[in-house]
This record gives sequence, structure tokens and C-alpha cells, in this order.
Amino acid sequence: MTTVARFGVGLVLGGLVAGSVILVGGTGTEVSATSPSTAATTTTSEQPAPFPFVEEGEVVFGTTVLLPRGLDVEDGVARFAYDLVGLSPSLSDDEDSEYGDVVFMPELWELTTGAGLVIEATTGSEAQSVRFELPSAADTVSMVELVGWRLASTFGDRVELATVEGATGSLRSGRATVETVLEQRSSTIVQIDFDSVGGEWGGGLLRPLDRDWRASGMQNDGLQLIWEGADAPRRVVLEDASFEMRPVPGRLVVFEEDGTQ
Repeated sequence: MTTVARFGVGLVLGGLVAGSVILVGGTGTEVSATSPSTAATTTTSEQPAPFPFVEEGEVVFGTTVLLPRGLDVEDGVARFAYDLVGLSPSLSDDEDSEYGDVVFMPELWELTTGAGLVIEATTGSEAQSVRFELPSAADTVSMVELVGWRLASTFGDRVELATVEGATGSLRSGRATVETVLEQRSSTIVQIDFDSVGGEWGGGLLRPLDRDWRASGMQNDGLQLIWEGADAPRRVVLEDASFEMRPVPGRLVVFEEDGTQ
């Protein structure tokens, strides 16, 4: 049985990563965040959201759109399906990618039954639906809310390594180690291994700050650098250019029963 209802009908935030913007499709609420030490300012606008493609129920988180695909209830199991679409240019080299990078990911959910019972559920970074076990097959669904999500935040960490084998340094997302230094007649090759600790929500994309170091590919989840010329520096500064997905509490109604059959 498919339940028909209203989607994306309310938004109350408990906190945001700096600089993020959330819009509920159609005429909605725009929430902007400043720094973590500053209380979020909420502004209600009577004007339509400045995204003409956003339809009722669609939710814009920065440059990511959450597209509700419906709620199905069958045999005591409720499943709310959704898609995430990135609007920004992709940070990857995947030329086949149809959309840009996703900067928002749902994680914590609550379902309220028709009898008022609240059921919790969790989704991972690759999920496209959330599943709830209802107390009985006869239970109905009154509301589904997203109560926690993750927003992308740049690492920006830097580490300085000596260009000698065995040199190592730590970043928040992992440890970088110089595995090989190969001195040639007209260039020097430095291979750097990266041991990531970011897990499912973490990152780890290293790049040299000095543009004279040319990145020529990945090496054991790290990278390979080439210095053209015989005067290779004794040290190299690396920056973690990736994103981490930081948890953010909040409350967003994505489904509400309206009695339509």
C-alpha cells in the first residue's frame, strides 16, 4: 500500500555548519548560519524560493536538493525513499557524472505512527531510502521527520614533510608518509602514502601547496609528486583539500499524512 501525503511541510533547525543555507521548496523558510559561536538567524520570506525548478516537497540544502520519492507502507514496514542531487560542479574527475557533488546527507530519522509512537532509524552515506519497523501491520504513519544530517565542511589542514623516505605527519583525516624518494637526472619523484581515518563520512584528498610540485597520480591512497629540475626542496607542504561530513542536529518534516487515499 502506498501512502499519499504532503512532503516537506516544516523546518526547525537546532544547529548548522557555517555558511550553509536550507530552503524548503516553493514558498518556504530560508535558514542561514554564521559561525558556530553565533546563534543562527532565521528569516521568513513571503517570496518564492529563488530556485524555479524546486517543486513542493523538494528541499535545498546549500547546493544539494533532497527529492522525496514517496512513502510505502506494507506488512508492518514503512519505507521513505528519496534522492539527493548536487547542483555544484563536481570535484571529481569523473566525466560521466551527471550531477555535482552532494554537500548534504541525511542520517537520523523519526517516524510517528498514527497512535503517536515514535520510531527511530539511521541511514548511511550511500542510502536512498530509510526503513522503519512498525509495531504491527495495522499501524499507520502520521509523520516522518529528518532529525539529523551531515553537511560538508572543508578540512583545510596542512602538514609539512621532509622529502626523505620515512618522513611522516598527521592530519585530522589521516597520516601522510613519504614512502619513496627517487632522484633522477632532471627530476625528483616523491611517493606519499596516506592512511585515512575519516571512515564513511570523512575525507583525505592531498595536494601540494607549492605548484612547482606536480601531482602525477595516486600512490597507495596518497599521491605521487614530481619536481622538475635538480634543485628539489627538502620539504613539501601538503594540504587536505577534501571535505568532512559534520553532524548537524535539526528537525525537518519530510512527510505528513493528510488523509488523502
